[in-house]
Amino acid sequence: MNIENWLSAGYKRFEISGSREANRLADFLLQRAITDEVGRKYFITVYCYDNKKLPLSVVKLKIGEYSFMPTSHFSLGDNRPFFSIDMNAPTSIEEVEEYFEKFWVVLGQPYYDKHY
Repeated sequence: MNIENWLSAGYKRFEISGSREANRLADFLLQRAITDEVGRKYFITVYCYDNKKLPLSVVKLKIGEYSFMPTSHFSLGDNRPFFSIDMNAPTSIEEVEEYFEKFWVVLGQPYYDKHY
């Protein structure tokens, strides 16, 4: 996976302003709203890490130019639990979206917001 794959899949890039520590030391973020005919179901936010900044050679580590950590938040409503789910080492964007959709269904399909 590379940045262009994410952008082609509808994710938007956001530069990080302020503390990188507050953003899990990521170099930038990618985000996409997952929607259907009822409204926004949830957002997938991807923390992106530039591996060229690592002290070891990327070639020696045999990892790509960037590493990605997708996350999503699901709120079950007022005075109800709030879930943050992170995914480490995804193999594809399709895998990321499939798993977050499964979590959304298991949690009772809590919409971020409904429209229409």
